[in-house]
Amino acid sequence: LIQMSSYFQSSKNSEISELQLDLNSMNLDVKKEAAKQVIAMMTIGKDVSALFPHMVKCMETNSIELKKLVYLYIINYAKSKADLAIMAVNSFQKDAREKSSPLLRALAIRTMGCIRIEKITNEFLESLKNGLQDYDPYVKKTAAIAVSKLFTINPKMVMEQDLIKLLQGLLQDGNAIVVANACASLLEISNATGKNYFKFSKGQNLNKILSAVNESNEWGQIFILESISTYDPANSDQAEQICERVLPRLSHNNPAILLSAVKVLIKNVDFITDNTMRQGIIKKLAPPLISMASKEPEFQYVALRNISFILQKQPTIFQNNIKSFFCKFNDPVYVKLEKVEILVKVACKSNCDTIIQELKEYSQDIDMELVSASLKAMGQIILKVEQSVRIAAQCILDIIKFGQPMALQEAVVVGKDILRKFPNKYQTLIQELVKRVDEYYEVEAKASIIWIVGEYAEIIDKSDKIIAKFQETFLEDPDQVKLQLLTAAVKLYVKQPEKSEEIIQTLLKTATEEADNPDLRDRAYIYWRMLSTNPAKTADVVLGTKPNLADDSYNTYSEEFIEELLSQISTICSIHHKTPEEMVRQYGISKSSGMISRLSQVKLDAGSKAKQSVQEKQITSIAEESDEEETKPRKKKEKKEKLGKLDDDSSSDELPAKKKSKKGKIETELLAKPPKKAQASQPASSGLIDDLLGMDSNPTPAQTTAVPPQADLLGDILGGTAPVQAPTDLLGGVATQQAVHPDFGMGDPFGDDQIPSNNEKADGDWDAFEDDDKVAKNSNPALANAQ
Repeated sequence: LIQMSSYFQSSKNSEISELQLDLNSMNLDVKKEAAKQVIAMMTIGKDVSALFPHMVKCMETNSIELKKLVYLYIINYAKSKADLAIMAVNSFQKDAREKSSPLLRALAIRTMGCIRIEKITNEFLESLKNGLQDYDPYVKKTAAIAVSKLFTINPKMVMEQDLIKLLQGLLQDGNAIVVANACASLLEISNATGKNYFKFSKGQNLNKILSAVNESNEWGQIFILESISTYDPANSDQAEQICERVLPRLSHNNPAILLSAVKVLIKNVDFITDNTMRQGIIKKLAPPLISMASKEPEFQYVALRNISFILQKQPTIFQNNIKSFFCKFNDPVYVKLEKVEILVKVACKSNCDTIIQELKEYSQDIDMELVSASLKAMGQIILKVEQSVRIAAQCILDIIKFGQPMALQEAVVVGKDILRKFPNKYQTLIQELVKRVDEYYEVEAKASIIWIVGEYAEIIDKSDKIIAKFQETFLEDPDQVKLQLLTAAVKLYVKQPEKSEEIIQTLLKTATEEADNPDLRDRAYIYWRMLSTNPAKTADVVLGTKPNLADDSYNTYSEEFIEELLSQISTICSIHHKTPEEMVRQYGISKSSGMISRLSQVKLDAGSKAKQSVQEKQITSIAEESDEEETKPRKKKEKKEKLGKLDDDSSSDELPAKKKSKKGKIETELLAKPPKKAQASQPASSGLIDDLLGMDSNPTPAQTTAVPPQADLLGDILGGTAPVQAPTDLLGGVATQQAVHPDFGMGDPFGDDQIPSNNEKADGDWDAFEDDDKVAKNSNPALANAQ
């Protein structure tokens, strides 16, 4: 070490000249020391490219050690000194033909493959072909890797010169290392071109490759298994043969080999016709994966991420090993969250009670993220396995009574799902949830308790007061809570009109006049019109039968995507749960080399510059707003002075007339007018909404027409599934066609379909709305004051 450190010490002013003299010395030892000094200076970043011709001269030696140093130097400076690099081609070709030394031939071929210069590819081609047909395995395995390197420089040459056929011929070689390197090179080319170049016609090469698995090193086994995974067996017997040869790899200690073997087995097991053998192979996959999930946290995470989508393909594989996925006290949070997701997927009738009890324990953890995930998992298990609802409801009751605040927020959401899945049951759960109504602060939790109060208002004591309390903070609540509160208030009114008349009036008026969300305003207008014209039919809609909740929410991926992920086991795609194309788009990762491509890097640089430009504009905008805030008081003062002058000069007719209200507030006549047309955010009305709200610019008598397709959209807004007649019937028409309207309950009031926006609605539409409101007042005086 002391001797080697001397190469990295600071040199004299004439160091380049001295090194030049030493490189041209006739003494071999002096040349070696000079070459080592050059490599050391190159390593620490000093420019020694001026010595390129002198280093090339040193190639004319029989010393392998000196040649290695010179080859390393040439690889580093070949791109910057491309013209001078051609000087070394003759020496490379001479070394590649050296029959007495296979090591020297392989070293020359490997170095020429690392010099990525198109000018020397033609000279490299002849040496590469000879290397692929060499008698020595070491030279052949080096030449096999060099083909993939040449492919990145000149793919057309590789195709035209039939180098791929020579590679395919190496798959039958008797040396396992040669076979492994040929597989690695063919994999690289196949991934780059999107075409599979593994040729196993009639399985003639398959036996050679399967035999090479046991003789290869770990890297070789990985490449061979990856190549086998790209092959579709011709029949069931061939699939069985592959599985028998690959099964021993499941006991390997290397996780990469283990996952590659799992990939091969999962693919080939579908081709086996013998059901008994197929099930036996599937059962053998569980122990090695569980063993991998018991190692260090990093290995655990990789194994769990792969197990997560393997379970969607083979859901019964781990049903007898659920305790292996129970969280340990010293597991990192990211491992615990993955285990909780897997517990949902392995849950079935026989083990659901055990899993629910385990999740209940996690709800008492100090980590809030785990608490939230465990209770969400409990809700998913309830939807998946109905037999689990009894013990789950009891666990939710215990959490509500004694659980921590964060657990309470998720418990009310799970409780809502239970009541949706099993209506008119577990009323004890309703009473306990309502008792702690003041402790819900999360958005989804508040929306869930409001839904429960509206849905079961008739059995909840003081349900009107609960709704009235939420009404006090209506404008401050998120839109999800506002929408749910509006629907709950309508349900309360149709059930208990005498207690909630004032609540619904105030809420509808606030939603239509003060709300900013156009969806909220539209829902309020529709409820207003429905209640004004026919409250009985409104009750049929909002209190109709609810649709069943989906019971497969734990299956998050489609079958096609799962097949894609299974083909990417043991790659980074299986950890991120993304396809290679998505990885390229998101991270700029090249599918062939795993490195950031030049084009992607340019895009990333351009994106970062654009992002930086946007940030600078935002900073400038914030600064301008800050300056504006500082000058605002001064501008207000100047504006008041100008208005004072206008009051003195102008007549009183030009200003809005003011009057004194009974409450002592100063109001203008503008407040007495009907609501104006919404601005840019106001969504347009479909034909159905026009009929409901009286917004037809050319009012005509109702005609006998079929219900338009938007009727289902109306049902989504009103929140019910009971059959209702066409809106033209509610407003005096004769259309009687019925439609079923599902209740989405929580979430977006319009479901997945939003009312299209139209910002050019005529002002006359709102005048028509005002005229129809007068008719509504006469039909239902109870709501006249609200308008």
